[in-house]
Amino acid sequence: MSLYEVLKFVHVMAAIVWIGGATFHIYASTQLAGASSTVELRWAEVGEASGQHYYMPASVVTLLAGVGMVLATDTIGFGEAWILLGFAGIVASAVIGAVFIERASRDMAVELQSDVPDPGELAGLASRIRTLSLVDVSFLTVVVWAMVARPGA
Repeated sequence: MSLYEVLKFVHVMAAIVWIGGATFHIYASTQLAGASSTVELRWAEVGEASGQHYYMPASVVTLLAGVGMVLATDTIGFGEAWILLGFAGIVASAVIGAVFIERASRDMAVELQSDVPDPGELAGLASRIRTLSLVDVSFLTVVVWAMVARPGA
């Protein structure tokens, strides 16, 4: 097995972990909507922590293995449209996750810990997290398509 093949395997596995986790997170948050405040608080905490401990490592491994694949071969270049689309998707996902989803998850945890959590505020934050997560998964799905279809190659 060549270095390129090893990196491709690592790249694909990390991408599966990343997009699979994000898809499950959307499903689980939909199922937990309206649960007890204890359950919602724990889910908000898990959501906030998963960015740093799950999604970021998966995205970094995906990125590094992808860069390694380009460097390991003479047939793929960083200027190809599908490679640039992959970079754009990683940046978009990082911004959506690290800035917007994490902030909304933190705000939800704070609201849930208040003396009298506002149900309307909680519902709004949960809806924002689900919507942002759907946008994120949509970007990642386009990136997966680009990696398979390789437009411009």
